[in-house]
Amino acid sequence: IDAFVAVGGGSSMDTAKAINVLTSNGGNIMDYEGIGNVPKPVYPLIAIPTTAGTSSEITNVAALVDTKSVRKYVVIDNKIVADKVIADPEFTRTVPAGVTAATGLDAITHAVESYISNEATYLTKYNSLRGLQIFYENLPKVYENGNDMDAREKMMLGCIVVGFGFSNANLGLVHAIAHTLSAHFGLAHGVANACVLPYVTAFNAEKCPNEMIEMAKAINLPLTGDEEKDKFALANELGRMVKEMGIRPLHEQGREHKITEADFDIIATDALKEGPLHFNPRQDVTKETIIEILKKAF
Repeated sequence: IDAFVAVGGGSSMDTAKAINVLTSNGGNIMDYEGIGNVPKPVYPLIAIPTTAGTSSEITNVAALVDTKSVRKYVVIDNKIVADKVIADPEFTRTVPAGVTAATGLDAITHAVESYISNEATYLTKYNSLRGLQIFYENLPKVYENGNDMDAREKMMLGCIVVGFGFSNANLGLVHAIAHTLSAHFGLAHGVANACVLPYVTAFNAEKCPNEMIEMAKAINLPLTGDEEKDKFALANELGRMVKEMGIRPLHEQGREHKITEADFDIIATDALKEGPLHFNPRQDVTKETIIEILKKAF
């Protein structure tokens, strides 16, 4: 082996990163869970993304599912970052509308969560806000017309821009819940994010109204001047967008098992164990909080 070439969406690129680690270091991939636990250098990796959303082509993260313990976990190490990236929008031209929507909403989730993260800085916020603007403007265009290559190109560049934001500032409660939904029910990551994004955004708005209004202004949403109303403008718009993009509510999701309200307890319990919660602006997240969000998303 001389190098690895990863062609595909986030799952393909993360799988390549994981195989690269095992080829170079041996053992079980869960031996390297967490941050900075890959001891030996890995082979060169060329990443060729075919979706615009995950930013896996530029991050130091491989997100994986342990099917035995039924949880999603991450291997984070600078050694696994791709050495070369071919970000060509032509590779996204034939992506179906549903996948375009899910991956694009994943990128929007990255932008929103990293902008309000406890670890956000002026530099990460700049990238997160610009990424939000790019995807808000161009995602509806490519959802309607996958051959709009100007919009496709902007989305692929936007994916890299927002990747700089969230890979440094981290994420939050949306991803904590989404990881659990994906692990237990096989939901595609972008779909899982989209299902709960509007409701988590509204929940977090109580803690960071200024940031919510800044994001709303950045995408030119109509505001009233009343902070109590305007802080929910972004959440409301995200709800409209998710519905418009054909993302079905939770009770219609799930490949192997349909999600029911009886599942909320285990979903909430496992979501509370997720690392991204540490970066959420509101730290008063409880099992009851998550169950209420799931009820709204249901």
